[in-house]
Amino acid sequence: MRAFAVVSALLLVSGVLVAQPGPGSGGRGGATPAQRAELEARVRERMAEVVKTRLALTDDQTKKLGDVNRKYEERRRLLNDQERDVRMGIRDQMLADKPDEQKVGDLLDRMMRVQKQRFELVEAEQKELAAFLTPTQRVKYFTLQDEAKKWRQDMQRRSMDRRGGPGRTKAP
Repeated sequence: MRAFAVVSALLLVSGVLVAQPGPGSGGRGGATPAQRAELEARVRERMAEVVKTRLALTDDQTKKLGDVNRKYEERRRLLNDQERDVRMGIRDQMLADKPDEQKVGDLLDRMMRVQKQRFELVEAEQKELAAFLTPTQRVKYFTLQDEAKKWRQDMQRRSMDRRGGPGRTKAP
């Protein structure tokens, strides 16, 4: 559990630092792109160490896991972005005085497609992981991924709450 606490703390710190407004940022994320990239690289590096320890991976397994993770990282990010956009669209429709039933239906259909793509992605990733990880290691890795995702979502939610919602900043 200590390993997860370290991952959680790193995600917490990285989310807070990246979300902080900086000079001349107009209230948006304060870290420069270079700072953000450096911070993300350090967080990924530390997370890799934690995963290696928690899953008791060999050096070869660690390298292969990194390769598989990089292979699916962009697709996973795109699906997360699509899901967020759909959820925001549904939220906007449900907050409207009279939701557009056609739009709500289309958004629900899109959500199902995104969920299906996410399942297919996880299935393909698990098939590749099975080639070099034990089932127990795969479960632990899947759990770590899920916990990290929940922490990121919580940090994003907290950041939005501090700013007064999406795209808005709270008045001082």
